[in-house]
Amino acid sequence: MDLEWSVVEKTPNPVPEGGWLCLPFALAQPHFQIGRPGSLIDPARDIVAGANRYLMAVASGVTITGDDGFGVGVCALDAPLMSFGEPGLWKFDYDFVPQRARVFINLHNNEWNTNFPLWQEGSWRSRVRLWVVRRGGDAEQNLLTPAWEARLPLLTAYAVWAYRNLGGHRALKPDRRKLLTTLRILLFLLLLFMLLRPVVSFTVENRLRRTLVALIDKSASMDIEDMRREEADIKRAKDALKNDPFIQHHKEWQDALNHMLKLGVRVEQQAFAKHGLNFVLDTYLPDKLKKNKFLP
Repeated sequence: MDLEWSVVEKTPNPVPEGGWLCLPFALAQPHFQIGRPGSLIDPARDIVAGANRYLMAVASGVTITGDDGFGVGVCALDAPLMSFGEPGLWKFDYDFVPQRARVFINLHNNEWNTNFPLWQEGSWRSRVRLWVVRRGGDAEQNLLTPAWEARLPLLTAYAVWAYRNLGGHRALKPDRRKLLTTLRILLFLLLLFMLLRPVVSFTVENRLRRTLVALIDKSASMDIEDMRREEADIKRAKDALKNDPFIQHHKEWQDALNHMLKLGVRVEQQAFAKHGLNFVLDTYLPDKLKKNKFLP
């Protein structure tokens, strides 16, 4: 079964928040099997001490089975972050093990605000594939194959038997054979693209986003390399000045953001790399601590 949930015109909100798609299942004594990068894990016994037990990035999918061996499989095609048992943002526990058969798919959050936007806005959709898990099946039958079939649906097929047994290859003229060879190469490239698409997409979507405010100091005398701002940065700065309670409470931040808008640049910590990889540690931070001048 395919499920699709749409978020339409969400308004930005700087207050800590998270949105979830909750899938509760009527399963007694649930057992979870989670497809993590490189392996399948059981959250009750396969998580190392000190690691995050509440929130996980799922590579393929997850199965939840009851004490009778039957259950359900879940694959979130657009949202890799999941929690099990209960929502897992802003939580940490050394011993947590999910006791209830509930899957929470994270649609959005602003827990990480370093190099990420301080809020989410706009419209998007999240697709989920559900399937029945039967007793006695192995991990490939119950989890891996259904999950990857959901992520990489078959778009085309090449019938070798029909072509060879119908004698088509013997009747082709040389130019037709060249065309067939070209089509084979294109088919191979298409299949290669289908296999690599999830990896490339996940890497691009999870690339660190540069923030609009970082280490802004009007009095700094450093020769900081800046980058031309984009329209989205202008909108974020104006939204922060207008809607963010923290910014409205601190005039120093208002002055800093207005100064940045006036300069027409985006000020970022990465710009310090112009002066060397150790510039922040050896020069900038000692100077800031000595002057004791920081934004609140």
